[in-house]
Amino acid sequence: MKKVISLLMSFVMLLSVTSGLSLNAYAGTKTSGKCGKSVFWNYNTTTATLIISGNGKMYDYGYENRVTPKWSVFGSFESSSRKKAPSIKKVIFEEGVTSIGESAFDECEDIEYIYLSSTIERIDSNLNEGFALKNIEVSSQNNYFSTNNGILFSKDESVIYCYPSQKKSNTYNIPNTVEIIEFGAFAHSNLLNIQIPNSVKRIEDGAFYFSAQLEKIYIPSSVEYIGNKVFEICYNLKEINVAENNLQYSSENGILFNKAKTELIKFPPSKNLSIYNIPNSVVLIYPYSFTDATKLYSVSFPSSIKSIGYSTFFDSGIKTVFIPKNVSEIDDAFFCSDLYDVYYSGNKDDWQAMKIDDEHLKSATIHFEVSSLPKSKPKPTSTKITSIKNTKEYTAFNWQKAKNVAGYHIQMSTDKNFKKNVKKCYVQNNKYNKYKTYNLKNNKIYYLRVRGYGYLYNGKKSYGKWSKIKSVKTK
Repeated sequence: MKKVISLLMSFVMLLSVTSGLSLNAYAGTKTSGKCGKSVFWNYNTTTATLIISGNGKMYDYGYENRVTPKWSVFGSFESSSRKKAPSIKKVIFEEGVTSIGESAFDECEDIEYIYLSSTIERIDSNLNEGFALKNIEVSSQNNYFSTNNGILFSKDESVIYCYPSQKKSNTYNIPNTVEIIEFGAFAHSNLLNIQIPNSVKRIEDGAFYFSAQLEKIYIPSSVEYIGNKVFEICYNLKEINVAENNLQYSSENGILFNKAKTELIKFPPSKNLSIYNIPNSVVLIYPYSFTDATKLYSVSFPSSIKSIGYSTFFDSGIKTVFIPKNVSEIDDAFFCSDLYDVYYSGNKDDWQAMKIDDEHLKSATIHFEVSSLPKSKPKPTSTKITSIKNTKEYTAFNWQKAKNVAGYHIQMSTDKNFKKNVKKCYVQNNKYNKYKTYNLKNNKIYYLRVRGYGYLYNGKKSYGKWSKIKSVKTK
């Protein structure tokens, strides 16, 4: 009996020890380690606080350095919940640490508060990479950085580094001491309006990245430099206006150019314009310049353009495009899969001689030897349902290919007049001309019809005639 009790006690003690280990180490996940030659990290899971201590510089992290910080497993609720640990809410840099490494918090989405000690001299990480930052505090003894209302500046407030993305305000007036808006300074902000003063000279890369609520921006005369992807993923941006006396930049109809209008820098993603003829003065179009321009359906290039660069039309809504013969190279411009008509001023041999890396451009219908986008577009031709296959699992049908189409509009209904109980869908044009559905009710007669659709230059759909109605009884 004593032996049994002894075994039971040993088992209970073993459970206690392993339970404690699991609680503290989260299934073997480290909560501390090195993050610099003489710099260390420790994650307090009770307070959800990451503490960086030691002396000297942090390591650099991120894709280019091929290193991920060990604390990234606690970066968000999604990743940390698997370890049953809270995600990082606070980050504290203790005295002795001199830098914040590159991409240190790229995977930390829930950080709300950051404290910088007096010894921090350099910041190479975008502190706004997450979506939760509310406040930054800096030691008053720091000679390089300061905060004003939780916003991070250089000591003399000539540089704005980070406007916490979750500050509760719709408008922010940048102080007139600021000369540089740093990389990612307003990333992920919810601001509708940002006032840039006439003291600002430089707007660095990605300064307003993912400021999804921003609608308008005014570039004053003092700005001498605008970096890359400054307005990337600013979904609601409608206008970028530039002071007339700015020596480096200009705007036309709310679109950003260099001063001479030889370079198109950014077409606002939410600009309410369906057709755009790029000015004849333009010889260079910046990468990502038309990104997310979903309201733009047709674009025409001038003869001054020689090449179309990488990702120019990433995630845009362009359906038709005019390309002059002068263009000799088209990189992977990321025309969307909806692109279906390309009007080209050269002949077929000219087109085939061009270097083209864009797959959607290759699959579009090419119209040769035209001088511009046509003023009118032919309607889609009619089609007809050619076969129906009905099983217990699904109903499928094919139709005849129509011309001048971007896709097909399908309707199914238990009412042969299609007045009620109508199921409808749109499918993009493809070589199969087939649709399969698993959602029809059993033992019902369904009526089917299909028609082609294209796009007018204002983005509205243009429809062909409905096919003759076919019926099928589901099993």
